[in-house]
Amino acid sequence: AKPLIEKFKLKKNPVSSKLDLFENEQIKLIVSGIGKIRSAIATTLLSSQNKPASDSLVVNLGCCGSVRNSYEIGALLFINKIKDNASGHEMFPDSILKHGLNEASLETFDIPVVKAKFHELDSDLVDMEASGFFQAASMFVDTHQIYCFKIVSDFLELSHMSKEFISGLVQNNMDAIEQIFSLFSKFHESE
Repeated sequence: AKPLIEKFKLKKNPVSSKLDLFENEQIKLIVSGIGKIRSAIATTLLSSQNKPASDSLVVNLGCCGSVRNSYEIGALLFINKIKDNASGHEMFPDSILKHGLNEASLETFDIPVVKAKFHELDSDLVDMEASGFFQAASMFVDTHQIYCFKIVSDFLELSHMSKEFISGLVQNNMDAIEQIFSLFSKFHESE
């Protein structure tokens, strides 16, 4: 979250819960940590405390593993389909913004996915947060207000993961992320 906090000049909310909350007048960012339950809790906490308006957008930005080598490490992608591996439930973000990013499907798992243990996966990408985020967000806003963006961090080989590596991936995508947030602002102005 550090590159986002610095770029958008977000300040830590000193009265937030055990989850770190950073904000400015336009953006509220909560750091959930790993896992769909933590993601759902963070999304619910933020949404219930701030009552999203009809023009609010709820965004998940995180890292993911790529099932195939068709996406490069560091690629920023819009997620157009989320499947929860445990339940089989499928969710479809209904984007009305023209974001210009490549799109991909994603499957959320309860445990880290390592290529050696999973032979056939239907989705393009895997993570551990998106389904929890989407299900929680959809309790507060319509699906056209929910956006999920993922940065490819690995090809299901977790040996090189570190906070510095992940932060670097986010930093390398800050221009694209800033452009997306600019689109969000323009969307609000046109409503």
